[in-house]
Amino acid sequence: RSNQKWIALNDLKQGAIYRFSNEEIILRFFAFNAWLDSYTGRLAKFLNDYRSENRNPSSEFLTQRETLFNSTLEIIQQKIFNNQAFGKMSKATLEGLLVGVSRNIENLKTKPAEQVLTLYNEFRALPDFSIENLKEGLSGKDKVTNRINSAIQVFAK
Repeated sequence: RSNQKWIALNDLKQGAIYRFSNEEIILRFFAFNAWLDSYTGRLAKFLNDYRSENRNPSSEFLTQRETLFNSTLEIIQQKIFNNQAFGKMSKATLEGLLVGVSRNIENLKTKPAEQVLTLYNEFRALPDFSIENLKEGLSGKDKVTNRINSAIQVFAK
């Protein structure tokens, strides 16, 4: 089923072809959120293993993931992007934003929008998310874990 927050935040158009890129980024969000420490540098295998492990989820598991996803999107949408679509953002940057916010969800819920926006600006200025760093070797173990951990640390402030 479609998620209206995700559609609005990404400014997705009905009838447009996205070739599962949105499903992939959502899968990456859940996998890195849960298993970041076990990432070995092989993204396809990592995502397939996560999917395989969670092939037959309980309703409680699904409810927890849906709540986490929606809460994460709500903070991003309301406190960072003022209920506007975010425009162009690389997958690596978006996954860092999603995981960084979700891993600090309780802390960020209580912060005013101005503080969360300041943290977002710090996140965007991180060297790990610079155009230069995102040009090559995006899925290597150290690059991915350093990138996501730096996002988590920024949003933990």
